[in-house]
Amino acid sequence: MLVRVLALTLSFSLAAEIQAESLRDPTKPPSWVAQAPTKSAPVAPVGQLQSILVSREKRVAIVGGRAFEQGDALMGSTIKRIERDAVWLADGRKLVLFPKLGIQL
Repeated sequence: MLVRVLALTLSFSLAAEIQAESLRDPTKPPSWVAQAPTKSAPVAPVGQLQSILVSREKRVAIVGGRAFEQGDALMGSTIKRIERDAVWLADGRKLVLFPKLGIQL
């Protein structure tokens, strides 16, 4: 009787081990899918206004991947005003959020 229990236990443990080895990572893409080359994030031009964040306490403009606030130096000038769709510089230039589309929020 003891031999049967040991044999049965051994067969179950071997079957579980064999089954566990055949499992593959479900998040891994199939081997036939070609791996795309990794690309770095695109770098925005230095003077391109990318985003504007407006809250009650703060206004931040993202230009060329960097955050700027009112009074900060930018492109040889100083940021005079930040609104929800544009940034005005002290020298009179205006950076618009969507210049190609002509959209004003």
